[in-house]
Amino acid sequence: MTTPSDVLRITDAAGILAAIPHQLRFQPAESLVVVLATDDHWLATARVDLPAPDAGGVTEFDYFEAVADKVTAVSSMTRVFLAAYSERSDAARLVAAAAHSFVDHDVRVVDTWLVTAEAWFTLTCFHGECQRGYCEFAEAQKLELINLHEAHLHNIVRGSAPTEGPVVPSSRVIWQRRDAVRRHVAEFVQQGVFDFERAEILLLWLEYQELPLMTSLVRLQERPEVLGRLLASLHDIHVRDAVMTSFLVSDGDVRHFASLMPYDLAEDCTYLDAMATTSALGSGTPRWDRVDRCAELAQEMLSAAEGRELTALLSILSWVDWMRGRGSSALAIAQQALKNDENYSLASLMEDIVASGYQPHWVTEPGQAWRGNK
Repeated sequence: MTTPSDVLRITDAAGILAAIPHQLRFQPAESLVVVLATDDHWLATARVDLPAPDAGGVTEFDYFEAVADKVTAVSSMTRVFLAAYSERSDAARLVAAAAHSFVDHDVRVVDTWLVTAEAWFTLTCFHGECQRGYCEFAEAQKLELINLHEAHLHNIVRGSAPTEGPVVPSSRVIWQRRDAVRRHVAEFVQQGVFDFERAEILLLWLEYQELPLMTSLVRLQERPEVLGRLLASLHDIHVRDAVMTSFLVSDGDVRHFASLMPYDLAEDCTYLDAMATTSALGSGTPRWDRVDRCAELAQEMLSAAEGRELTALLSILSWVDWMRGRGSSALAIAQQALKNDENYSLASLMEDIVASGYQPHWVTEPGQAWRGNK
């Protein structure tokens, strides 16, 4: 579930459909998209796969009841719009089933649509003669109405470019001394990480996380041994978990966090969890500016990473997108991490968490949710 970066007003049907891919950052396919609104304001956008025809023991009723349960957790939402993106012959019926679940939850469904590769249709029945819960006589509307709509063109001008599907992040940096970085990684991995070194390594991570991104990248270009050590440290699960926790430490607490760091970290990182809870999450939500900055640094390190540290970075980025409410992207990144190492437990955990539909509490609070403008 993603939250608009700016105040977004509900307009006409074509305008809503034009804005959906920009809110998701990709073109949905075989999906149900729920636009959450209050009055004329767009609160959030949620996307789920359409239930598979052979869903086994899960009925369509159970599936859409679960979707409605998740969406209605947004307390400020007063109405929804539903759009299916599909080529399936039963797509309209599935939208009607989803709408019925929302009505059962006392949520007003304002309008419903079906978007195919050739046209789009308004499924809401306005004449009261439809027997199947959707308009069986809906006229095909041209996709040009969406593609030429001001909502689409405005987002294009602002630099938004929805992709065909969720995209796994990649580095834009070319590490000029990558061979030297890899030699240092090999050396540090062979040496391993001693208990007394963990706090020192975490402080090194904190140092580069606090700098502006370009400053960090310039310094790391000049110091391949430092980049090598940072990457090698991700082979140690306890350091990796500490690095993830450090993403959440608010700017004003970083020095305090570092000064209280014990000389050797408890194996289960209980101390770090406590620090994250008391200092970073005391306000109930992450500091998104810091999370974004740390994630950008991790993304740029991808092109210098290999093997286990590459899988670790991808898993961390999956976790970040999950925190942002970008479940589809988080799942794609976790699956890419599992392609690198099918036994990597953090990647498996992220895949399971996203697939279960579990999400942080702030995702359903528009005032606390991530509002990235990328």
